[in-house]
Amino acid sequence: MSYWVLLVVHIVAWKAAASEGEQYYLEENGKRVCTNQLDIGDSSSPVTSCSPSQDESAQRGIPSCKEGVFKLIQEFRDLFSPGRDFLQLPRIENISNSGRFVATGGYVANLSTLQPKGKIIVTPKGPEAAELILPLEFEEFEAGYRTYSVVLSEASHTGSIKITADQPKIKMVVNAMLVNGECNNISVRIAPDIEGLSVNLEGAFEHHDDIKKLLTDWVAESFIQNFKDFVANEIQERFNSFL
Repeated sequence: MSYWVLLVVHIVAWKAAASEGEQYYLEENGKRVCTNQLDIGDSSSPVTSCSPSQDESAQRGIPSCKEGVFKLIQEFRDLFSPGRDFLQLPRIENISNSGRFVATGGYVANLSTLQPKGKIIVTPKGPEAAELILPLEFEEFEAGYRTYSVVLSEASHTGSIKITADQPKIKMVVNAMLVNGECNNISVRIAPDIEGLSVNLEGAFEHHDDIKKLLTDWVAESFIQNFKDFVANEIQERFNSFL
């Protein structure tokens, strides 16, 4: 199951770089002037030309940080290693007048399958900035809670939970300064926005579809919050260790 990640890199060119005739002109009247694409599989691939002549100086500013971008790609390839690609999630619990739900043994696995996929999209963002969107994906996505228990009125249910994902997204924002043709002062901010999760409660509720839907929706919401709080932070910490 593919698991998509969007890595957004904001590259800011210092005005000193523009003083030599490179205006780094990338946006006009709030409208996008051009979009460049780089083949992420080939670090020697050229930047797609912008057709308006006034954008040629902006085009020259983009490849100057290209080496740094491909360095980031390699770092993401090596970000996780087998054996270190398993994260535990905290228990989730919901107690109300109608019952009690507890899930324990939460986990996310196969994080080492993170790798680039597709093209780098370079989007003009102003006279001194460009935005690079780098798609990555987890080739496998495995998550869940090993046990859960539900008590509703006089009935009780137990089982396990499996969570799959169909092309959910995480936006990873990297800010970098372009200084003397190199990416410096890199910082990372991760804002996950996960969609497409499928939650399967195993072991109960064969004849209680309404209760099952209520609980699966709640589990999905709780899992997303845990993923944001723990997995995203872990990704950020490991990424920063490469910088």
